[in-house]
Amino acid sequence: DLPALTATLDRMNATTNQNQRMHFIYVLRNKRSEWTKPLRQDYFTALAETNEYLGGQGMPDFIDKIRQEVLATLNAEEKKLYAKVAVVQEADTIATTKREFVKKWTFEELSRSEQILKGAGNAERGRRLFAETSCNQCHRFQNRGRSVGPDLTFVTSRFGRVDLLRSIVHPSEVIAEKYRSLQIVTVDGNIINGRPAPGGDYRSPLLRLATDPLNLRKIVEINKEDIEIQQPSPNSWMPTGLMDTLTESEIIDLLTFLDG
Repeated sequence: DLPALTATLDRMNATTNQNQRMHFIYVLRNKRSEWTKPLRQDYFTALAETNEYLGGQGMPDFIDKIRQEVLATLNAEEKKLYAKVAVVQEADTIATTKREFVKKWTFEELSRSEQILKGAGNAERGRRLFAETSCNQCHRFQNRGRSVGPDLTFVTSRFGRVDLLRSIVHPSEVIAEKYRSLQIVTVDGNIINGRPAPGGDYRSPLLRLATDPLNLRKIVEINKEDIEIQQPSPNSWMPTGLMDTLTESEIIDLLTFLDG
């Protein structure tokens, strides 16, 4: 029933443990009824994130089997909405490029521009910019990109352009709990930011952190006896200044692409 489905997804969203999240994804794969659009989006976002999971040689086949079983539960309308999200394709072949500085955009300036807030640009150019500016290195849009940060497939159905611009210019202002990093301060004063990495368990003398959003297999191991402070990091993995290499028309193109 709906309460049980909601409770299961809440438990899935409350953990960042890879094994636990995989368990919830697996047990819900054949659920056919009670789904709402937000609940489906939660599920498919989690399913997309499995592309970044670490595992043995059988992991890709196991995840693909889950995808196929999930797709078999969708009606025709749902398949139009979610089939592209569920199917894994190769990452966008457009390469990240070194872009020249254009200007230091502020949120106040962007949010006052009627053209930026309401303008319709070229979605294909926006798709290229999404890759060229490295957005796809951390975010998925439909079946493209990686799931280090939030899935942006339906972002404009949940947020207006003003909110989206604020989150880009000030990425650390609001960080969803599931994407928040840990900040570790060691007894000798070193500060390390990262996300807990799979492997080991609470009995291990080491804390394993992934410290590079572009390389989740880069792991730092910290002896727990050396930890003086462990707290949520105030900083997002998303860097600031991402808009500063874009012209006004390019910003409009990127937003048009995200409009879907």
